Amino acid sequence: MHGCLRVPELTTYIFSFLGTSDKGTLSGLARTCKAFEDTALDGLYYELPCLGTFFTCLPRDLWEIRENRLTFNRSMLMKDWTILKKHIHRVREVQCDRVVVDAEALSAVSFFCSEHLFPNLKALVVNSPEFPMASLPLLCSPHVLDADLNELPHKLFHALLLLGRACPFLKSLYVTPLLDEELQEETWAEFATVLSDAVTSFSHLQRFYIFVPSTPGILFDTILPLSQLPSLKSLVVTLLEEQVDPIPAHQVERIQFPALRFVEIATTGPALVSSFMRMLCFDGLSRVSLFKATLQEFPEKDELPKMIETVATRLCKERMRSIRFHQEIDIDEPVKHSSGPLDACMFSPLYKFSQLEELAFDLLGGPRIDDASLEELSLAFPKLQHLYLNILVGAGEFNGVTLKGLAVLLLNCPFLDSLSLVTNVTPEANAEFDASPIDVRNTHIMNLEVMNSPIEDSGYAARHLIRMLPNLREVVYDSPFEASATDDDILERWSEVDSFLREHAAAKNPFTTLK
Repeated sequence: MHGCLRVPELTTYIFSFLGTSDKGTLSGLARTCKAFEDTALDGLYYELPCLGTFFTCLPRDLWEIRENRLTFNRSMLMKDWTILKKHIHRVREVQCDRVVVDAEALSAVSFFCSEHLFPNLKALVVNSPEFPMASLPLLCSPHVLDADLNELPHKLFHALLLLGRACPFLKSLYVTPLLDEELQEETWAEFATVLSDAVTSFSHLQRFYIFVPSTPGILFDTILPLSQLPSLKSLVVTLLEEQVDPIPAHQVERIQFPALRFVEIATTGPALVSSFMRMLCFDGLSRVSLFKATLQEFPEKDELPKMIETVATRLCKERMRSIRFHQEIDIDEPVKHSSGPLDACMFSPLYKFSQLEELAFDLLGGPRIDDASLEELSLAFPKLQHLYLNILVGAGEFNGVTLKGLAVLLLNCPFLDSLSLVTNVTPEANAEFDASPIDVRNTHIMNLEVMNSPIEDSGYAARHLIRMLPNLREVVYDSPFEASATDDDILERWSEVDSFLREHAAAKNPFTTLK
């Protein structure tokens, strides 16, 4: 064997290409030779997908698994601990879900380890309501930076206090209550109280993901303690109800986030996003530069403009760099079509954010975008780098952007390097553009998402795109929905364009790898 393969730093680098999920290869390498053993075992035990299965490396007479619960049949001995001791320092990430370790088994292990079972642990994920939360200090060392407590029973909300003491340097926290339970308003009030008591222990927390009902009093009492987190930079809130009543102005002014940079609201529809944003005062969001709203249901037509206007009034125009409106799509559910296109002027409240670098609007059904409205948008955001207008339903019918509109966009936004836009590239729609083309070259964009853009002549479309986007290598035209016969024809034409682009890229650079 070459001497270089005996250098731990080199083998660590080489094995890193396998990834921690390639357990079979790492296991084989660990058994190959002594030079590989430690490095391969480090990768093998870096991530434990199930805490329960980790204990199955112990002698078979010690443990048993019944109904997804691991228990010990006898007293744990020093020789048993010696087996675990070989690997516990290698573990960085642990998930507790499929096989739950009994509290007595974890207690038995605690007698052997000095303080923490995994002294170098960085991330802990608990996905089972049956996990013994009293054992958190055993698993959580001060090195833990990320923690997920999913399906947390309401009687164990106080586990947040325990987590705060066990992980003083925690940077990311995800909390999901057990929603199968009958959660009354009093229960949520308890959650807000526990959270208020726990925040003092999370002085280093930077990212917080939380589920909360939109009942005004509970929502306010839950969000208010989070404003006391001095290092909080990212807040993701999932609202569980369907209605939010107004919150008095004197209470709104109390919510101030000193370091917050990113806000995401995930809920059913635009009305809840608007209501939540009205709960936050402008000064409380003065440092926010990234905003995202995720809708779980099809938005009503008249709610979208109201949501955009409300969001615009709450965000600072000098700070904002990214605004995204996203739609969760379930391809197994029937798609609800819009009753008609919206006017592109609904974007106008956002035009004050002249420093914006990213705008994403990928909702099912949206405003009609034509060359004029796209030019207006491009003039409002001269520093735009990423633009995603993924109007998936009725895209070909509602959008009137031609190659002229695309050229004007590229001209007015010279830093653009990511684009998703339905564009009509048929010769008939672009006769005027052919007569007087706009001279523009964008060398940043290498991938263009076109969805079901109208197309007839693939060669015609490819020539125009290559002229304006000389480094373009790929067009993305996949759709998550079942395609019609017309869509199949469009997708076939775009597939031909994609082939032309790859051939063009290969001709420019013979070392380009074609898929």
